[in-house]
Amino acid sequence: MGQHTDWMGSSSVVGLPAMRAISIFENLNGIPLRGLIRREAISRVGPIRKTDYESAFEEYVWIGKLAREGNLQYVEGPIYFKRARGDSTHAKWHSKDRLWRRAVWLEFGLGMLETIWPLVPEPERLTALCTVLDRLCLPKEGRFFFYDGPVITFASDFILKALERFPIPSLELAITNVQSDSFAGGLAGELLDQAIHFSKYRSEVSAKEQNTFRFRAGDGGIDLLLDGWSVAETWGTWSDGLRAGLRLPVGTQRGLWKAIVTFQAFGKKGSAPVEITMPSSSQLTTWRVATNQVVQKELCVESQSTDIPLRFAFPEAISPIELGLSNDRRCLGIGLISIDLTAPA
Repeated sequence: MGQHTDWMGSSSVVGLPAMRAISIFENLNGIPLRGLIRREAISRVGPIRKTDYESAFEEYVWIGKLAREGNLQYVEGPIYFKRARGDSTHAKWHSKDRLWRRAVWLEFGLGMLETIWPLVPEPERLTALCTVLDRLCLPKEGRFFFYDGPVITFASDFILKALERFPIPSLELAITNVQSDSFAGGLAGELLDQAIHFSKYRSEVSAKEQNTFRFRAGDGGIDLLLDGWSVAETWGTWSDGLRAGLRLPVGTQRGLWKAIVTFQAFGKKGSAPVEITMPSSSQLTTWRVATNQVVQKELCVESQSTDIPLRFAFPEAISPIELGLSNDRRCLGIGLISIDLTAPA
């Protein structure tokens, strides 16, 4: 009722405990939440988890845990009427920014792993992690993704967060260079190899006092780009749209980092504004820079042992076709060339 008039049905969820839980995560099936649930099952799985992100998607983690405890049986006849409000908490989640949704999706993945972990014998724990990684990152027919940004950086963040809670010795050894196993060929194995490579790269970068990240096609800096960027070119990467996101890899050392950003602003002859904010701060930094020429600007960011996401806004972004320069319809803000990052002294 309300904004939707859909009829939704659900088949029974039966089989082995781990497969029942994975079925919930695969389909994001919330219908069992409206059924009759045995009190002893609720006692075993505990309450819905509270997170820093309004517990978004935690109902699915909870239903997955219920499915782990027993079959979810479809019953003919009963109907549950749900009122769908446009201003409901659930509806508002989808209007949140991409970094918020990224954090939700990562925490949801950790909830998936927490659900199936008690069911997995030690030799199969890497497979359990890859099962979650596959669901979070790899498109398949019928899958819904709450966050669909760059997968390698996300996968790297996920495995590092997962290892803080769930020990997998073979993966820990691979990340720390003690052994160089390749996981390609298994479920999500190629993505896991790429994520491990990126994690090593990020550790090597953070160990240096100063690092330069370039954003040409094939450069390592490409993996730091979040949403709002076009395809990398031989000189760098254009933003495409009014907003874009970028992650500064400063997570291994607390303190004040300095970033020198080299870029060019696109637009009419004269100057254009570039706005920068960090989700952890309400402070807005605005650069007014000359258009169509390479400039450098300095940022100082405070690391709390986590990477720093930057949000760019380009209020006067415009396409080349609007300026009569070419048939390019992309809405260009800045062309990102490089970032020089200096660690705290």
